[in-house]
Amino acid sequence: MALSSVTIIGAGIGGLTAALSLQKKGIPVRIYEQASKIAEVGAGLHLSPNAIHIICELDLRPALEPYDFRPASLKTLHYKTGVPSFELPLDEKFEKEFGTPFIDIHRADLHAALSNAVLANDPPQKTTDLNC
Repeated sequence: MALSSVTIIGAGIGGLTAALSLQKKGIPVRIYEQASKIAEVGAGLHLSPNAIHIICELDLRPALEPYDFRPASLKTLHYKTGVPSFELPLDEKFEKEFGTPFIDIHRADLHAALSNAVLANDPPQKTTDLNC
């Protein structure tokens, strides 16, 4: 039995990612969002290679590349002394090992790319003429 459609509650990053993933499999989605307008919320996000692999599978990488930032490393510091306790270079060796870069991006840019892709994949709504 094939699914006729899937309903998703919430047009945040998770809901839109789920919607786009389903659309890529040919499953129609209906998304419901309580906000009357999707506005910029939050700030930057760190996207590890696992997230970037999904972004690539969803064909979003070209839409995000103009907005991403590639940090040189990840570093944690002791909260009192500021002494580094961990540092991971995010260089070519890192990208080769994991297959993608580690990037930082503004939440609004990711959300816009997802939203645009979902809307672009949305088939035109069929209307029924009740006067025939």
